[in-house]
Amino acid sequence: MITDKLFDYIRKNNITGTSYQSKDYTYLLGTEYNKKLDDIIKNLNLNELSDIEKIKKITIYVIDNISYDDDCDTTKGCSYPEISFNRVAKSLSGKGVCYHYALLTNKLLNKVGIKNYLVNGSNKEGIAHEWLNVYLDGKWYGLDPTWIDTYIGEGNKFKRTGKSVFFMNELTANSTFYNSHIPDTYIEKIIDINDVPITIEQIEKKTYEEESNIYNYVFIISIITLLIFVIYHIYNINKNIKKKKLT
Repeated sequence: MITDKLFDYIRKNNITGTSYQSKDYTYLLGTEYNKKLDDIIKNLNLNELSDIEKIKKITIYVIDNISYDDDCDTTKGCSYPEISFNRVAKSLSGKGVCYHYALLTNKLLNKVGIKNYLVNGSNKEGIAHEWLNVYLDGKWYGLDPTWIDTYIGEGNKFKRTGKSVFFMNELTANSTFYNSHIPDTYIEKIIDINDVPITIEQIEKKTYEEESNIYNYVFIISIITLLIFVIYHIYNINKNIKKKKLT
């Protein structure tokens, strides 16, 4: 499953983008924020719910408790300059942008053992955006709490019906989620999205196989080049011997 080791591998190899800095990867600034997240989970009373119901309730909590901060982006900073942009503190402050919506959802899902990770990408207009890939019951799904909250009428519809095109949209090659969400790296580039739960061993094996193929090609080309050189060299030696005999 997705472990700390796997997240570290994803971060180091830039698989999902470039926002996985060490300060983000460690997630929390201290026990104070960790306690706040624990308190949120406790107050949501999720114990008796199925995983999909937990995801719904957590998503509703996030869109109810964050409003979009139009004065916060990577170039201008945030309305709260004392809060670093890439911190869970901002996500808990009640205002944020897509990163903070996704980050808070990510933290809360992690608390209840639901595997997920942040995805860097853009919308179809090319504007940078962040959301989540969630693993549930052997499949990967796209979840975008920001758009659930900010699309007109989408949030109320989701809270009423539990359904949204931006909530747990299965990630297949023809997924409608990809019509509006363009990830830096598609998940199927990491591993078969219909495969068993992703593990660090699977990713390392896939990477090893791809690298081995490259090395095999280089080795074959090197051998062919060496053979051509040897044949050419033998040809020149024989040619010189014949010339000496004639002279």
